[in-house]
Amino acid sequence: MQTSKSIAEMGCHYEGKLISPTECSTWNIYKSRGKWYVPALRVDLKKRYPTIHDTVLFTENNEPVYEVLDSESPQKFIYHPISEGTAQVLMRKDGYVNLGDLTEEIKSNPGAWVESLDKPASYAVRAHIEYPQDTQQRLIAGTRTPTELPVINRALQGIDLLLVDVPGTIIYNVAIPFMSPFKFFSEFNLNY
Repeated sequence: MQTSKSIAEMGCHYEGKLISPTECSTWNIYKSRGKWYVPALRVDLKKRYPTIHDTVLFTENNEPVYEVLDSESPQKFIYHPISEGTAQVLMRKDGYVNLGDLTEEIKSNPGAWVESLDKPASYAVRAHIEYPQDTQQRLIAGTRTPTELPVINRALQGIDLLLVDVPGTIIYNVAIPFMSPFKFFSEFNLNY
C-alpha cells in the first residue's frame, strides 16, 4: 500500500503543460529566430498515487497519475522548441502525429519552455492528429510547489506509513495466494 505517498502530496501542486490543440480554435506551430515551437497550455497538476501498488497480480495502473486542477485564471500558452522534421510533418496534409509521441519527444528534446516568442511566424497544423485515450500521455509535469515537503506532511506520512501502509501491505501480501486463482480464472474466462 502507498497511501502515505498520497498524504505527502497533500497541498502540493506541480507546474504542468498540456499539449492540447482542442483548447485552441486553430492549432498552429510557430517559427521564431530560426527555431520551431509548439504551444502548450500551462496548467496546475496534482499528483495522485494508487492506493495499492501491485507488481504480482494487478500490474496495471501502478504508476502515479497527474490530475489537472481547475483554475480560474485565464488560459496561458507557453512554447517549446521542436525539430525541423517534426514541424514539417505537422504542416503536411498527409502528415500524421500522435500527441502522446509528440509529448515524449518534447520531454526528451533539450530546450527550455519560453513564455513568449520574438516576432513569431504562425503556421497551421494540417496533419492528422491522433489523441491518446489517456490525458496523462499529453501532460508534462514540472516542478513541485512547495519544493520541500512541509513538516506536517512528513509527520502525517510517517504516521500513515506505520498505521496503514505497513499493516495493509502485510495483509495484502498474505491474501495474494488466495486471490491468485480467482485472478487466473477470471482472465482465462475473458480470453476464451
